[in-house]
Amino acid sequence: MCPLAYYTVLRQSKEPTYLRLEMVRYARAQGIKPAARYFHTTVRTVRKWLRRWQPGSLGRSAGSQSRPTPSAATNHC
Repeated sequence: MCPLAYYTVLRQSKEPTYLRLEMVRYARAQGIKPAARYFHTTVRTVRKWLRRWQPGSLGRSAGSQSRPTPSAATNHC
C-alpha cells in the first residue's frame, strides 16, 4: 500500500508527473478502483488522469490545464 495519500505527496512534490504516471500505470494494470484505493484518492481523479494521459509520454496532453489562463479582457487597469 502507498504510505502517503496522493494529495499529500502531490502538494509536497516539485514534479508530480511521475506520481501521476505511476497512478495511470497501476490503473491500467489493476483497474480504476484498486488504483484509487492504493493511492488514497478518488475514482474520479484516477479517471481524470487516465483520460488526460498521452500514451508514451511523460507530459500532460495539450489543453489539459485545470486553471484558466488570464485574458486581456479581464484586466481592468
